[in-house]
Amino acid sequence: MNKKVMLITGTSQGIGHHLAVHYASNSFFVIGCSRRSSKFEDENYQHFELDISDEKATKKMFSNIRKTYGRLDVLI
Repeated sequence: MNKKVMLITGTSQGIGHHLAVHYASNSFFVIGCSRRSSKFEDENYQHFELDISDEKATKKMFSNIRKTYGRLDVLI
């Protein structure tokens, strides 16, 4: 993948959602996560529904990111 891989937390609404939309449409592959599902769908976006304070779920998400993309370039 030639695009930078970015993780944004809180992407189901508000600033996190707007950042995900912006970066996904500007040459980034965005991985979003939030406690709620996201209505945003884009070929440059993947969503994880989890509570980031849940250590086990967060480790599972990062493991999935590592296996799928091999790296994480930006964290917001």
